[in-house]
Amino acid sequence: MTRRWSSLLSLVALPLAACAGGDPPSAQIGAAAQAVATAERAGALQNAPVELQTARDKLAQAESAVRDEDNERARVLAEQAQVDAELAAVRAQSKTAQAAAQALRADARALSGQTGQPRTGVGSTR
Repeated sequence: MTRRWSSLLSLVALPLAACAGGDPPSAQIGAAAQAVATAERAGALQNAPVELQTARDKLAQAESAVRDEDNERARVLAEQAQVDAELAAVRAQSKTAQAAAQALRADARALSGQTGQPRTGVGSTR
């Protein structure tokens, strides 16, 4: 009789374990945390604050889901956090590049104004 209960318990416990979502998604959470740090270094706090905060929020939710042993939800949230952080980094880098390009154009205008001559392109003749 004990053997039957043990078998029955195994049949019930196996699907329940599968529903838990497997092992905690440590790698995904680590990758998301690294992506958030990269976005911060890229200037996302100043240039993409909404995207950065979204990534931070999802990372915190993923960590909370791990504590609740909802590993599948944690994995999904960690992956979303990583994508949001990567978006924040790209937006920050784009804004930084746009600002640098604008500064170079302003410098070029100032230099051409100092010489009194119109700017000429590369390879043009006078």
